[in-house]
Amino acid sequence: TMTRDSQASVLEAGVGRLRLQDATALLTLSNRLDTPSRDALAALQPGADLRNAYIRFRSGEGVEHAYTANAQFQNLVMRRWKNIPAVSGAGLSGVLRMDDRSGMVALSGTEAGLKPALTIVDFGTLFRSPLSADSPTGHIAWRHQDGVWRVQASELVLRNADVSGRVNGVVDIPENGASPFLNLVANFENGNAERTSRYLPVEIMPVDVVQWLDSAIVSGRVTSGALLLHGRVSDFPYARGTGRFEVRFNVIDGILDYAPGWPRLEEIETEVVFNGPRMEVNAVGGKAFDSAIQKTHVAINDMEAEPTILTILGTAQGPTADALRFVRESPLHESIGKYRDIARADGRSTLDL
Repeated sequence: TMTRDSQASVLEAGVGRLRLQDATALLTLSNRLDTPSRDALAALQPGADLRNAYIRFRSGEGVEHAYTANAQFQNLVMRRWKNIPAVSGAGLSGVLRMDDRSGMVALSGTEAGLKPALTIVDFGTLFRSPLSADSPTGHIAWRHQDGVWRVQASELVLRNADVSGRVNGVVDIPENGASPFLNLVANFENGNAERTSRYLPVEIMPVDVVQWLDSAIVSGRVTSGALLLHGRVSDFPYARGTGRFEVRFNVIDGILDYAPGWPRLEEIETEVVFNGPRMEVNAVGGKAFDSAIQKTHVAINDMEAEPTILTILGTAQGPTADALRFVRESPLHESIGKYRDIARADGRSTLDL
């Protein structure tokens, strides 16, 4: 219907079913959007199956154009644009509300009794490969103001075969190409430590640290953890105090291959901490051969240092033969192995790591 108020013409339309890509194509070709919104829609190329859609336009000479829209949606997809990830698959459904400056989606997940649908999220080169989630739920809102796109996540629940998590926070994306500002908090649980490598933001992490994490964390189960990220992406990992980066998670039944050529630590129960440029592993239990590990501390004080230095301090108590085996199966064999070859041991001992 077309009506007119005291200042402008008003167009209202209701549609039972509509493709979002068709609606956005019409919007980008019209004069109903400001330039930033038109550019964003043209780049994102969002698509979805819409139901019960309602659109209202208001325009007129000397009057700022404005629109509002809302609809139920299924199978939401979009392309990557600036620092907003691409979304594909068939896992996003819910309710959409938007106007010429802001919008919100409420993700509803999968109806009870139905198989979860897979959503693929592609952050470009930030991660090694796109990430997946089974039928996400929660709220995502956005607003354009003063040259900045602000995207906010509220109670965003993500889960897959590797981990379950909940995200809250804000991302500010400047239109001028400046580095985005992040203010995010995430909690996660039921993680598979063997899959850690696929969730490392390798684009902004030092190469040496990524390589160490790839080989050091062999396996284990992440019972719980949390992430705090506050600052500009370009300043990560905030060694100069320009932001805050902290990740803490607990691992049980872990295997740590902390250095090439050295005997690895197994059946570990530990806390892993990333705090700014520092990384540490605080083990409270585990085994080195048949010896029981006491409190053991593994750390990299500065992940950006050249060279990156790894330190390990701890003890293991068990058969004295384990101490000799440690020498035989480590680089120590090159320097003192000839003495070990003629040595025999019985009883129990304490091994310093």
